[in-house]
Amino acid sequence: MVKSISCSDVGIDCDWYAAAKTEGELMVMVENHAKVHGYFEIPNELLLKIKSAIRDEVVE
Repeated sequence: MVKSISCSDVGIDCDWYAAAKTEGELMVMVENHAKVHGYFEIPNELLLKIKSAIRDEVVE
């Protein structure tokens, strides 16, 4: 199983998608991508929205 998220999951018009083995690894990817949208530090409200949008995907 992997953790995944996309920008569209949190209401941002962007086709970025990421998946990782752990939430920690995924959050590193999210933080790096957030810079593209001008977020050099993710506000707490958006961070909560991101964490609630993370999905578990079954990898076969």
